[in-house]
Amino acid sequence: MNLAKILLVDDDRVSLRLLDNILKSESYQTVTFSKVEDAMNYLFEGDVQPDLIISDYFMPGISGLEFLDQVKSRTEFAAIPFLFISANKNEEIETDAFQYGAIDFLKKPINKQLLLNKINALLQSLGSFSLNANRVFEGDSSMMNIHEIISYCEEEKLDGFALIVHDQQHGILSFAKGILETIQYDNLNDSDALENMEGLESYQIFIFRGKVNNNVIQSFFKRKAPPVRELKKNISLDKIKGKLPTDKFNDLTLMLNELSDAFEKIGTTLNDNWISSTITLYDDKVIKLKKDSTNYIIADFSS
Repeated sequence: MNLAKILLVDDDRVSLRLLDNILKSESYQTVTFSKVEDAMNYLFEGDVQPDLIISDYFMPGISGLEFLDQVKSRTEFAAIPFLFISANKNEEIETDAFQYGAIDFLKKPINKQLLLNKINALLQSLGSFSLNANRVFEGDSSMMNIHEIISYCEEEKLDGFALIVHDQQHGILSFAKGILETIQYDNLNDSDALENMEGLESYQIFIFRGKVNNNVIQSFFKRKAPPVRELKKNISLDKIKGKLPTDKFNDLTLMLNELSDAFEKIGTTLNDNWISSTITLYDDKVIKLKKDSTNYIIADFSS
């Protein structure tokens, strides 16, 4: 489920319903209003903070631009990204919108895929920045076990979550003022999730302030290298010679040497049009090279 909440405001009920259906088809949580006044009451008088506001520009009564100005004037809401939609083709209103703090402007009729792409990129970008800005701890299983992580978050009275990462799976411990509220690991919840996390021999720990956004978390870790598995024997680059075309082998050698100069040991993924491999480096040794879906089969030296 997409945990991002989007506030929608449009006096055109047909357009509002269409927009709502588009976003719900991608599992976004939506709250809709046909009057700016009702949206402002919901936002300013309730205990809510959407991840994004999408509003029509021209509306009776309070306009979209006035709504934006009200949102930006309040410190607690000023950081919420604001996206305008309008059937008006006048470029001057776009200029005004950006000057007041809008982050984007889309013209009606709405292009569904363009809208979704913009929203996804926007939320991931802002969310990744927020994760990095609100990270309070980073470590691994050698530093804290699961119960120590919980105790740490309780002592810090954390409003946020602890992320436990093992291979391609992750668990989330969510806290409100230091009180553990939810536990998730893979597709498990509560006690089953906790039991599985307790059984992990190794994992990474990331603790953040703020609310959980699964899309952002997935985007955050797509950029991280996969975990490295130690293997029993080291294979020098010379042993790979002859298994690749000369130019490809030379490219690989140069890349590995450059990396080994910078890192004593590194886990990374090489992606281009000829090979994708998980490797571990130690000096000039290649511990593992795997074949990928291309026709270039190097070898699997894991035995």
